Order: sequence, then C-alpha cells, then structure tokens
Amino acid sequence: MAFGKKSKFPSYSSRERRRPGVGVLILVLIVAAVGWFGYKKYISMSYNKAAAFLAEGSYDQAEAAFQKAAKLPFSNGLGQDGLGAVDLLKGDREAAKAHFEIALEKKSSISKDTAAVILDSFIDQGRYDGGKVFADFLKDRLSESALEDHAVKLAAICLGTRDLTGAVEQLSKAGPQLQKSRRYQQLEEKINKYKKEGRVPVFLDRKGREVLAFNVKTDDYEFTSPRIFAGWQGDEGIAALLEKMDPVDNQNLVHTTLDLDLQRAAQRSMGDYKGTMILSDPATGDVLAAFGSKGYNPFSYAFEPGSVMKVLTYALFLEDGGDTARYAPKKYPSAIKIGEDTLWDWTEQGRLETVEEGMAVSCNLMFAKMGVELTWPGLGKGFTRFFDGRRLPGLWGEGYYGGILEEPATDYDLARTAIGLQFLETSALGILLIPGSVANGGTAMTPRLFTHFANVEGKTYKEAGSETLGRLFSERVADKVMTSMVASLTDKRGTARRSKVDFVESAMKTGTSGDRPFNSVMIGLFPAEDPKVAFSLFLHNGGKCEYNGAVVAKRLQESVRELAPEYLGR
Repeated sequence: MAFGKKSKFPSYSSRERRRPGVGVLILVLIVAAVGWFGYKKYISMSYNKAAAFLAEGSYDQAEAAFQKAAKLPFSNGLGQDGLGAVDLLKGDREAAKAHFEIALEKKSSISKDTAAVILDSFIDQGRYDGGKVFADFLKDRLSESALEDHAVKLAAICLGTRDLTGAVEQLSKAGPQLQKSRRYQQLEEKINKYKKEGRVPVFLDRKGREVLAFNVKTDDYEFTSPRIFAGWQGDEGIAALLEKMDPVDNQNLVHTTLDLDLQRAAQRSMGDYKGTMILSDPATGDVLAAFGSKGYNPFSYAFEPGSVMKVLTYALFLEDGGDTARYAPKKYPSAIKIGEDTLWDWTEQGRLETVEEGMAVSCNLMFAKMGVELTWPGLGKGFTRFFDGRRLPGLWGEGYYGGILEEPATDYDLARTAIGLQFLETSALGILLIPGSVANGGTAMTPRLFTHFANVEGKTYKEAGSETLGRLFSERVADKVMTSMVASLTDKRGTARRSKVDFVESAMKTGTSGDRPFNSVMIGLFPAEDPKVAFSLFLHNGGKCEYNGAVVAKRLQESVRELAPEYLGR
C-alpha cells in the first residue's frame, strides 16, 4: 500500500460508536418484565402449593413450602401467614404470633382462597382455639366485605370455642348467596338448637344420644343423666378429668362405644350396692356400659378378685398341656396341706366327677393345685399379660387393669394367687378381659371407649380402631373354659345358679374376696353360644357372691331384656 493512499478498510479508531436504539431498550424491558412476572408467578405458585399441602393435612410439607416462599427474594412476607397457621395447627401459639407480626409489618397479601383453605384446616381438625387466633389475624388483613365471604367458617370456629353469641353474629354477616348454602343452613340449625337448649353436646353414645354436654350458662360440663354416671365424676370434677384427654377432643363431638340403655340396665341391676360394673362387646373390646356408684370409678377402682381368677388359671393350665385326669374324678376335702400351711375351701366339696363340676362349685383346692403345678413362671406369664400395673390412657381419666402386689415366694403363696387371693389386685376393667378372651377364642381385645371424633360440623377428624392384647390360649381351650362357666349356672350346686334365667343361656363365674362381710366379684357372658356381652361386677361388702352377686347378675339380664333385648341375640 502506498503512503498517503486512503485504505478501503477503516481502522477501529475510526469506527463510529453506535448507541443502542429504542427497539433494543424496549426488548430489554420486555425481557425484564417477563422475567419479573415469571418470578412473581413462581413465588405465587410456591405459596399456592403450600396451601394445597395444608388442605391435605400434610403439615410438614406445607410448612416447608411456606418457608420456601417466605425466603425467596422480594416475597415481601408472603408465606408468613401460612407458617403461622401451621404453627397453630401444631399447637405452638407463640411461634405463630411471631410469623403473623412479620406478615402485618410487611403488609403481605393473602388471597381469599388461601384464607378459606386455612380456616377450613382449623375446622376440619377441630382446632378452634388456633382458628380463633388466625381469625383475629385476618381481621387486620382483610376488608369487611372480604371477611363476609368467610362468615360460615368464622361462625363454625366460634361454635367450637363455645361462643354461641359470636357464632350467631358471624352468621348474620353472611350474604344472601351464602345463606342459601347447605353448610350455612346446617350450621344455623345447630347453633339455634344449642342456644335454645343452653348446652353443646360433647360425648355421644353409639346411637348418637347425648351423654355429656357443655352447659353454656354455667360454663361447665355435665352428664345428661348424672345418676347413671355417678362413679365417673370423682372428687376432681368432670372438667379436671377431661383435662387428661386431648384438649382438642373436648371441643368436639366424641363418639363413644357406650349404649345408654345398657348403662341404665347396669345402674338398675346394681341397686343400692356400692361398687362397679362394666359391660363390653367381647369381639371388639367396645365398652358398652361402665357404671360405678359414687366414689367408685369403674375404670380404675382396684380390689382383690377372688375366685373369678380360677377361669384364667384353668385356661392357662389347659394351654400348658395340663392333665385334667389328675383332678377329676376325685374326692376333695375341706382343706389340704401345701408346704407348711393349710389351704381351706368354703366347704368339703366331696367327689367331683369333672373339672367343669369343680368350676361350677368353685373348688379352691382343685384350681390352687393347678396353679402350683404350673409354677409361677407359667402362671405369672399369663397373669401379667393383663395385670401388669400399667395406668392406661384413652379411657375416662385413666384405666387400670390391676397388678401383682407381691410375687409369690412359696407354693402356698402360689396356690392363693391362682385362686385370686392376697397377691393380686384387679379392677372391673381388668377382670372383664377374662370372659372377653373366652368369648373371643382366647384373644383379648383392648377395652375401647371412643370410636371416632368429629368436628362441630360432624366431619370425622380422628378414629380409634379396635386393638388386640394378643392371644392367651387357643380356641379349643376357650371352648372348654366356656363349658365350665356355663356349668356354674346349670349345675345343681353351681355358685351362679341363682343367676339363671329362662330367656337366655349365659356363662358366669362367681368370686368372693376381702374380709368379712366380704366383697362379691363376678364375670360372665351372654348369650353363651354367641356372646354379645361380656360383663364384670364388684360389690363392696356385697357378701358371698353365690348369693348377692348372683342376684345382681340375674337382675342385669332381666334389665337388658327390658331395655336392650337386641343384646340377648333376639
């Protein structure tokens, strides 16, 4: 290239600096706007996903999703309301308030749909105290018109906290369209009914009848028929006993296994005796009735069981392969020596042809010797399956089956333990497991008082299924034991013969324990062929069970025929 000749390729330094045009700026703004819109939508989607988890009752997943939304840049507090709701549903009110304070400070938005989901979560789970806290939070977030859309939900929360006046006020704010909804009409009907009657039902029997209610006038709990639940109340009062249950359940409808007709039958048959009586469905363990006179809690009052334990001793002996030919036919005196001590019977039994006859006459010597033959490891293994000293939740206050007071040290001690004397204490709840196992082919069912729990709108939020305590003996053994219990009524010397009625065949076993004038203890089943009811009873100072306990058992069957004949298999 010659010097001075202009190059056809301009150098960089000579290149013009071009400024971006308007079109490029618009494009950049559009991209930024789309990105921002997408990001905001992503935040919103995270929040809505959290609300969906909450609606499903998946609290942990909802908490994680709300936390994710709250931590995203520029979320401006979105998700704090949801985190507060989850904390309330888990029972942590202080943590919930901290989240609500952040939401109020940042003035984060909450949609009407999300508010509805959260309110329904409190109602569905029956957690109205938490729902009230959230409702107060909403009043600072939503307009009056927006709150009106939630009037029915807010009314349900008020009803759950027993605020009938507040419930009526909230319903009055519902718009015309909302008032046409089935949910509104059903809730209005309930609120008006409760307000007129002055009480809100808490416990219902298996047929939906009111057992226990909250009196809105006295601000206290009361039984609909106090006399038939005298033993339930105790010195602490109803409210104190309810505190031992989940406080959430006490604000809802507790569906029990009880049958008020059988509860009345139990109370009527006990008459003026002090003591306890429990009836159950042996197939499920459902407590059908639990009566105790004043001061005698049917679920926990403990006593010496006496001869009803012979049924369990006999079953364990058979299950262990014991040879009954060694015990019958045989002649039995009034007493025998065991070690250095003498074990007495009530009378000289004479010749007993079968073990069934021995059970019928309640021969102390026969079943005491079976216990000694089993040894304590054999007998104790069976006894402690039931009577292990545990206090049991899930019943009214606390349940108690019983316990071994002292491990028998000698054969004589073991003999007395085998026939239910001195070394063992039980309760009506505990000895009820014995006939229940016999009726159920050797398997004991855990006593159950509650079936399910429903919120104020009748929706179930928790169920309590039947549970087994395990198999103690085989069906073959159960059949033989059942036969021996039937003999207690049919044998001419049977100690339960005074309980026999002509309208149902039953199976029973009497027991007498304690010091004079003695306590009566009894267990039984009816109908014997296909048992619908297992029962146990304890009469303090009731005298010999052969006389007084047997009469009470007869009255029980007669009362059931009159008040609840379906339990007799008819």
